[in-house]
Amino acid sequence: MIGGKTKETEAFWEASRKQHNLDAEDYHCTTLFDPECIDLSVPTLDLSDQPKLICRGQKQGTAHMKLDFEMNAVARRKTGDFWVLLDPERLKPFALVKVTDVYEKPFDEVPESFSVQEGEGDMSLKFWRDAHYDYFIRVCEKLGIDWDSKHVVVCESFELVEPNI
Repeated sequence: MIGGKTKETEAFWEASRKQHNLDAEDYHCTTLFDPECIDLSVPTLDLSDQPKLICRGQKQGTAHMKLDFEMNAVARRKTGDFWVLLDPERLKPFALVKVTDVYEKPFDEVPESFSVQEGEGDMSLKFWRDAHYDYFIRVCEKLGIDWDSKHVVVCESFELVEPNI
């Protein structure tokens, strides 16, 4: 997860806040993933369709390693928080979502219901595990730690508030 608040994200946040009568004062602002941990030669790591999946309501969740939040000092989101999602290439806002649920599970215990909520690939648990293994192993390499299927995953569910594509 990379990125941060800019004049452009502030303008999008304020316009969305006004349009939807949101009383929240603050928001999170990052990408869904770290582009440095993506290997486009791995088919499960083609994440280019994520903005479209989110903006049409198919993708309603995402998952991160708990250690990624901790070791990179990324603020944890909680239920009710708003999150401006950034395009990882241009760091421009593509959607505002509201976090509806957050829970933690070891990687190998994430339920199939969450893979459906993530809305990617064929939405099976096998696809979810394969794709996230491919990504999380690269996150571990970047963090300088060994991969373990018992690493805790933060599962976040959200609902689309305002698309920006």
